[in-house]
Amino acid sequence: MCGIHAIITSVARADSGGICEELIGHLKDVNSRRGPDFSSSARVELNAPFGSLQLGGSVLHLRGEPTSQPLRIDPPVSANTSAPNSWLLWNGEIFSTDEGISSPGISDNDTMLLARMLSSSAESSEYPYDNIPRIMAGIRGPWAFIFWDGLTKRLWFGRDYFGRRSLVWRRGQALDEPFVLSSAVPISNEAPHISDSLGRLLRGWEEVPADGLYYLDLSSEGRNLCSEAIKIKWGEEGLVSPVSEMNTDVPTETIISQSTEPLILRFLSTFEASVRRRVEFCHYGHDGGQAETKVPPVAILFSGGIDSMMIATILHRVLPGGMAIDLINVAFASPKVVQGHTEGLYATPDRITAIDGLKELEFACLGRTWNLVKVNVDSSEVLQHRERVRSLIAPLDSVLDDSIGLAIWFAARGRGVLHQSGEEGVLYETSARILLLGMGADEQLGGYS
Repeated sequence: MCGIHAIITSVARADSGGICEELIGHLKDVNSRRGPDFSSSARVELNAPFGSLQLGGSVLHLRGEPTSQPLRIDPPVSANTSAPNSWLLWNGEIFSTDEGISSPGISDNDTMLLARMLSSSAESSEYPYDNIPRIMAGIRGPWAFIFWDGLTKRLWFGRDYFGRRSLVWRRGQALDEPFVLSSAVPISNEAPHISDSLGRLLRGWEEVPADGLYYLDLSSEGRNLCSEAIKIKWGEEGLVSPVSEMNTDVPTETIISQSTEPLILRFLSTFEASVRRRVEFCHYGHDGGQAETKVPPVAILFSGGIDSMMIATILHRVLPGGMAIDLINVAFASPKVVQGHTEGLYATPDRITAIDGLKELEFACLGRTWNLVKVNVDSSEVLQHRERVRSLIAPLDSVLDDSIGLAIWFAARGRGVLHQSGEEGVLYETSARILLLGMGADEQLGGYS
């Protein structure tokens, strides 16, 4: 997970003082928490009526050679020597592509890989970068990106078909207001002394729809920052949808064969390949990332239910035996718990099943160190962090966003106590850089049947 942002100012706003610089400071702050390894920025001067394009990226390094963002892409050889550079901001993972890459290798960095794909397309095309929709549609994995095409003066951005990486925007509501893209919403309540002008820019954010790719044409005079971004819908101009149209026909006869074993084996093989792609070749932050180590490289948001148990079991088959795995279980203090249980106020149903699940894993997956990290959250901690979490999951469209967001935030922080049967647990903080969770897997694995 990385943090990326872009801001386009107008000439009028550029002459109005340091409001935009303050906004950029807030953007850098909120996105730097998503990418602790590298942070960088770039500035592109634009023709009137625009002022400048400022790009920033903070990187969480997971795979391949360390690469800072934004990443500069040189103009194609076919362009004249004075052609401007392009810039790429990337928050995602490339598991495979339609360009013939079945699985990136140990030395492949996703940002560099996408940059090479864009550069290759620009060299082979009469109109550089006109294959962006086709390239992005061919990526298998979650992503959000921002790409400045220096040749055509277009700012491209978007998210994958399922919207699995965050990207929000604030479109200018007045002629002199900036157009802003960011992985996360700046937090206004942490800056109590801000001006009214800046306060207005910290409100009014919306999620970028995952209904296609967007671009802003910044080459034409007379356009302004209130102009609507041009959208290329999934299914148009090479942006091929990754899913086929749903079959709504209801069969009139039984379609399940007598033996379901081949289907089960096929499902397990596909599931294992999916988990493997998410963890192989990753830099774990310890000893170069690939050597066997007792330090846990991966953690699981663990309830002991069918989804997290399946992920834990498959992960055991994928990772080397010497690697420990953290099982993070979040419980919010509640008086409505099992009376007399050793977990006290935190004896929630998920905590009880997590402890039972740990016992099952220790029995079935011998030779593996399983760390059950019990994250106990009382009401004071919820009140302390709720506004920050709400800002991170803005625009906060449903009540479920709030409750699920809190649980995931405390799990991702990974601070708790290790479960030790019959003993007081010791304080523990996970060092894992990858957190797996099975949201939605219940429906696929029959958890609610």
